[in-house]
Amino acid sequence: FALDTSWAPRLSELFIKNEIEAIQKEYSTIGQSLHVLFWLVGGILLLSAPLFLGFYGEEAQRFWLLVAFFVGGRWLNSAGGPAQITLLMSGRSKIEFMNTLGVNGLNFFLNIVCIPLWGIWGAVLATFISLSCFNVLRIFILYRNTGIHANWNRTVAPVLIGVISIACGFATVYATGGSPWEQHAYLPLIAGVLSHIILFPIILFSTPYGGSLLK
Repeated sequence: FALDTSWAPRLSELFIKNEIEAIQKEYSTIGQSLHVLFWLVGGILLLSAPLFLGFYGEEAQRFWLLVAFFVGGRWLNSAGGPAQITLLMSGRSKIEFMNTLGVNGLNFFLNIVCIPLWGIWGAVLATFISLSCFNVLRIFILYRNTGIHANWNRTVAPVLIGVISIACGFATVYATGGSPWEQHAYLPLIAGVLSHIILFPIILFSTPYGGSLLK
C-alpha cells in the first residue's frame, strides 16, 4: 500500500515551516489509520488466500500460510507509521536511498542462504526479515533525526480487534463445514471473509479506540 504518499505535499509544507508538533500529530493519526486498515485488509487476504489458491489445485492451496508471512510483515511495518515518506520529505533522501540498498542487499543474501535450505518458505522468510529489519531501522533513524515517532501504545487495540475478527472468520469457515486446507470449500471460505469484513468495523467502532479515530 502506498496510501501515505498522498500526505507528501502536506508533509513537505510542514517541514518547510518546521512545524514538528503538527507533523507528529498527523504522523500518529495517519499511522494509526493505516494500521487499522492493514488489519482489515490483512484479514481478508488470510481468509481469501485458500479460496484463490484452490483454483490452482490442492498443491497450491497447501501454501496459503505463506500469505501469513506477507501479512505479518505488513502489520509490523504499518505499526511504525509512514516512516519512509516522512524521512524522504524531511530532506533525508540519501539516508532513505541507503536504507533501500540495504533492504535489497540483505534480501539477496538471505535468499541465497535460505532458498536452498527451505525452498519457497526460505524466500518468504528472507523477504520478511529484510523488510522488517530495515523498516525498524528506518523508524529509529527518523526518530533520531527529527524526533518524530509512532504512538506505540495505540497499536495494541487494532491488534486485539484484528485477531478477534480474524479468529471469528476462521471459526465461521469451520462452523459452515469448511477448512482452509480443503479444496473447493468455496462457500465456507466466502462466509469467513464476509464474517471478518462485517465484524471488524463493528468491534472497532464499539470501542473507545474506534471512536477516537472518527474525531
